[in-house]
Amino acid sequence: MWRAYYRLLEFFGPLARLIFYWHNKIFAVRRVRVAILRPNGDILLVQNSIGDKKWSLPGGGAGRKETDRAAACREVYEELHIRIAPSELKSLGVVTMNSYVAPLFAVRIDQARADTIVAHRVEIRSWRWVAPTNIPEGAQKSVAHVSSLLSTEVKVDRME
Repeated sequence: MWRAYYRLLEFFGPLARLIFYWHNKIFAVRRVRVAILRPNGDILLVQNSIGDKKWSLPGGGAGRKETDRAAACREVYEELHIRIAPSELKSLGVVTMNSYVAPLFAVRIDQARADTIVAHRVEIRSWRWVAPTNIPEGAQKSVAHVSSLLSTEVKVDRME
């Protein structure tokens, strides 16, 4: 069912963004974002198949009885097949997106896990690793926010 849902949303483009916006407003869907870092400090960015298709951090909606940390771990696994324990996540506060405020987490993974990424083909159009100083133009606000948080050694050290 979800595949058909995503295909319809992808087909309707701008209408999909409007539906997504109002769905979040009406149902007060909590959303989370996760900055996944490789040992060298690169950040994993994804382009979703629907919505604005800007480079963003992995993440998504939280279930009604789901904690933000549990939702972050589940979304990362659903989108990229990377298993992360809630205890591995470091809170970076919140980031204000277009229609919602999302808790923001970071996790540093080893190279072995970084090498096993398999993007969910229906949800994720593409993905890539980028240096925090080389964020693509037009990336979502959450990416720029994380990049600014990682710009000092002190803050990077706290996330290890």
